[in-house]
Amino acid sequence: MESRHIEPFVNETMRTFELMSGVTPNKVGEKKKESVESAYELSGVVWISGPGEGAVVLSFPRDTACKIVSELLSDQIDELSLDVEDIVAELANIVASRARRALSERGLPGLGLSLPHVIVGKGRAVRRSRDLPCTSIAVLAERFGPFCIEISIRPVEARTFGQEAPVGYWSVTRS
Repeated sequence: MESRHIEPFVNETMRTFELMSGVTPNKVGEKKKESVESAYELSGVVWISGPGEGAVVLSFPRDTACKIVSELLSDQIDELSLDVEDIVAELANIVASRARRALSERGLPGLGLSLPHVIVGKGRAVRRSRDLPCTSIAVLAERFGPFCIEISIRPVEARTFGQEAPVGYWSVTRS
């Protein structure tokens, strides 16, 4: 996975947080992720298809997600709810949509994005193809707390008529 494919997701995550709350999150780490376990209790996932395949995952601890939603709704939110899930899904959708534009300019035009999905609870895994690398970016957002961005994307080589596209790159399971 090339850094030019990762960078748009990181940049658009930072920009989205800055626009919605005035907080610019700080990237505090980056590593290749081997595990399929979601990093935290609540994850928004958008799958990518077309000339690139993979997914972007925004994963939040419960407290961080509740603080973000509290600020956006101007109401105290202390527990996971449908509002929290909806906003996490929408954040993943916004980041993926904005990153898609940047990726188009970097040689991956025409990417398709799924509707956002939300994974809730400990013990959940986002499974990916064994040969699809994943980069995990640890982030700290002042006032909100930690979260991470997990990016798995690669260009798809041109297929000839009659070849089937690989399926099952991502699935959600309980581990």
